Amino acid sequence: MRRLYGKFLATTILALALLCLTLQAFAQGATTELEMAADAVKAGKYRHAIMYYSQALEHGADPIKTRLDLARVYKIMQKWTFVEKEAEKILAQDPQSAEGLVLMGDVFAFKKEWQAAREQYQTALERDPDNFNANRQMSHVLLKLGDRDGAAVVQARFQELLNEKMEEIRKDN
Repeated sequence: MRRLYGKFLATTILALALLCLTLQAFAQGATTELEMAADAVKAGKYRHAIMYYSQALEHGADPIKTRLDLARVYKIMQKWTFVEKEAEKILAQDPQSAEGLVLMGDVFAFKKEWQAAREQYQTALERDPDNFNANRQMSHVLLKLGDRDGAAVVQARFQELLNEKMEEIRKDN
């Protein structure tokens, strides 16, 4: 009985070690795929980037961040149906995601549904008042809706954020 227990324990330990190695390789695969996707985006190889981001999702990469990156690639490619699907998946997982709301606002803006776009950007700004993209896009949408005063206020905030980014870049160089 003691010998049987010893074999069981050894087998269990071996199985757990293999599981840990498998999970580590799985996570490493996701990291590698994310790096390859980023490199593909830099090289303008968007279809490759989509493939790598999709593989990274299958291998356990952070679903929110990876879907945001994937949606941005679709946006560059003007594949708005896919941008919308990814934004919906992001918001289903994290309804508070300001970036997910901005993407959904971008979809509505593309469709020229200005009021719906405004609502998405407004909600994003309520969650993250310093969101660079939400401020930039909101000023554009407010102009489309004829709200010049509102657009001027948001544009001023966008300019402040832009100046802050430029100052960070200067400091880094």
